Amino acid sequence: MMEPDHRSAVRRIALRAAFAVIPLIVLALAAPRLLAWVKGGDLTGLGDRTVRRPTDRPPTDEELRAARTAERKLAETQEKWRDGTAIAPSETERDTAGEEVRWFQGFGVSVESTPGGAQVLVDGQDMGRTPLVASVPCDPGDEVRVEVRMPPRPPQQRTTRCRNDQLVELRFELK
Repeated sequence: MMEPDHRSAVRRIALRAAFAVIPLIVLALAAPRLLAWVKGGDLTGLGDRTVRRPTDRPPTDEELRAARTAERKLAETQEKWRDGTAIAPSETERDTAGEEVRWFQGFGVSVESTPGGAQVLVDGQDMGRTPLVASVPCDPGDEVRVEVRMPPRPPQQRTTRCRNDQLVELRFELK
């Protein structure tokens, strides 16, 4: 039988060995991933936190064509922005017919309803649901019929006139 001091010495040595070996095992398992990360390769198998790094291969012809097309489209869009004009919203005014209007490029209608979500038809064409702002193709002076529907409530309609560069604001109470 071993002496008590000898047993405690063996336990101490075993614990120290375990604390020295466990970090070495963890490092050995993680080394391939760490090397891939340092070299800029793919890091895979990390669950939801998978990180992909680009490889050192040259781009394919297809990738080059896609990049050129994207650059060309970006340049075209930026060119349009240079020619664009920013217009601050204007205040609503009452015109001679008593309708609320504000500046708008072309002619448009702004339609609101209580309750919201009603179907809007402009000259019989479905334009969407309220609240709605829509451009309307028409000639100045033409009549424009705006109808709002929300079954089972009865539909309501109003007629306005097309104007140059104006937005007509219409509100409907559906009962």
